[in-house]
Amino acid sequence: MRCLASYVTASYVCDILERRTRTDIKKYYKDDIASQGIVFPEIMGPQSLEYVMDDELAQLFYETMTLLAPTQEDKDRTEEWLRYARYRAIEYFIDPVHGRKYAGRGNRDVSVVSKQLATIMQIQLVKRLESSFSAFTRSLQNLRRYTENIIRMWENDTIFVCPQIDVNKELDYEAKSQKRQGEPVTFEDCIEDIRAKIQKLTAQGKNTQGQNAEYSRADFKAAYYEELKRDRDLIARYCDRWARNSQDPKFDAFKESLVTKLFDPAKNTSGKLVIFSEAIDTVEALARAVKAKGHKPLVITSANRDEKEQVIMENFDANYDGEQKSDYDVIITTEVLAEGVNLHRANVILNYDTPWNSTRLMQRIGRVNRIGSREPEVYVYNFMPSAEGDAEIQLVHKAHTKLQSFHILFGEDSKIFSDEESIVHYDMVKAIDGEESPLQPYISKLKQYKADHPKCYAEIESAAGACWQIAQAAHGAAYFVVKAPYSARLMVKTDSATGAEAKIISPLEALEEMQVEPTTPSVPLPSSWDELSKSACRVYNQYFVRIRQSRAGALRTKAQGIIVKLQEHNGLSPASQSLLRRARMLVDKGSIDIIKRIIFIDEELEAKESRLFALEQHDIDHLLEEGIGKLVAKVESSQGEASIILGTIK
Repeated sequence: MRCLASYVTASYVCDILERRTRTDIKKYYKDDIASQGIVFPEIMGPQSLEYVMDDELAQLFYETMTLLAPTQEDKDRTEEWLRYARYRAIEYFIDPVHGRKYAGRGNRDVSVVSKQLATIMQIQLVKRLESSFSAFTRSLQNLRRYTENIIRMWENDTIFVCPQIDVNKELDYEAKSQKRQGEPVTFEDCIEDIRAKIQKLTAQGKNTQGQNAEYSRADFKAAYYEELKRDRDLIARYCDRWARNSQDPKFDAFKESLVTKLFDPAKNTSGKLVIFSEAIDTVEALARAVKAKGHKPLVITSANRDEKEQVIMENFDANYDGEQKSDYDVIITTEVLAEGVNLHRANVILNYDTPWNSTRLMQRIGRVNRIGSREPEVYVYNFMPSAEGDAEIQLVHKAHTKLQSFHILFGEDSKIFSDEESIVHYDMVKAIDGEESPLQPYISKLKQYKADHPKCYAEIESAAGACWQIAQAAHGAAYFVVKAPYSARLMVKTDSATGAEAKIISPLEALEEMQVEPTTPSVPLPSSWDELSKSACRVYNQYFVRIRQSRAGALRTKAQGIIVKLQEHNGLSPASQSLLRRARMLVDKGSIDIIKRIIFIDEELEAKESRLFALEQHDIDHLLEEGIGKLVAKVESSQGEASIILGTIK
């Protein structure tokens, strides 16, 4: 994928997108940014805030990661890992007819869909464990209740599979009893509520495929019940273990770091702090801790993002034109503020739980690392777990490594830590400032050449469009810039020495390979130059033919068949025969305009044949001449003749 992305960028994107990274600007436009007073803050970090687990908690953390996200080695070694059976009911249908109702798009059968549902829950639990032990404990308790719900449905011989109904919410009879002011609600009442909702969806035409349905035990394989009970017992055991844990060393380390690190006046010169966490529960707990330390936290979630926008700008946007206030010195938020907002009155950012995706981390940091920042440095902090003893440290490291591996496995990446112990070393500054744009060095050289040799540059510029053909060697690789009047220019490479077939190359490849020292002398063009030039033009024409053919697809084949059928008509005039031959050549090349017109003419002919009067030969000649005569001439002329703009051999 990385190679493919590089090829697409070099071959296509660089032609349509002019890109300047922060690295380009700082390296090649120093004078410009200095004259405008633009300053980019320097990124310091990420720096680790370590939190230490005791022996018992370190063991629990490690075993919980094995429970949630086991490796294949873990699965071979132990049975103590979750199957997430609560989310895999459709995988256990006996009758495939039931399963097909829940199949996904394409080739995703119920087994794929059910595993995807289980993976979503798995990811959420791992994220919660990484975020906050208290938040994770609540999530694990919820999974316990959800699993018990389906077990109870099984034992009641009433199993609901309802993608459009929150079955777990409907089965929460205790919450319903409280909502109905103490009126007792039974499990059987909840069952009836779900049935009523299914009937309502069906009546509204929203259940046409019958996906929201009630099943019995007989519809499922007996193994499903065993998997559910296995999960329930494991979840119950770990719920009890986490309930006995009163520690949250990460939270304790956070409270201590507020004074010693996060508001260290030597680093936090702005007096403001930005904190990100993915869990709302965690955000609220952090806000209480921050307030207890005498700070003024502003909590932002998706629920109040819009209504607090003005407050955010007044307190944290350095570019805000109105009255800038200091009602809040800490903003604690979820991913809702990871993009589209300025928070750069602050120069310290804490990722309480580090995002799994490096792009998301860059977006977070980008809230404070902006043009207009008042502070010269931006400090980035991440949390990193550790333990007390050497053995426990290794245990926690294994669990953390497993957690990062889990990130990678499910399509994200772990390029978010700078510690040597992490799986992937990540250059944070390079990621934020951006790598140097590949074209920028050549643009810089061209600007320098213009400054050093203004007369030569003016001469070259005035001759734009002329055919420049220069040789630095009699044999070797030949490079051509080829263009037709109404098509894009392309770079073509061929090798006179090896006789290799000419090929299209990217502009970047051409720039890299064509450059020579200014003092390199020119030599006469080789005797094979004309053939090399013709070869380059042939490759150029073939390239556009392939593009048109791919766009035309099945329509091209249909049009070819129609032309063959028309050519079989007896008495076709010489003009029509010539026209069809020319049209066939353009259809073969994929000219979509000609293809559509040929198909239209065929439909017209069929319509005429269906009438009372027989179709005469002059009718066909007339339709061909009127229908495609002018269009063929136009398409032929619009293609133009490919010619060499620049050619060299070295």
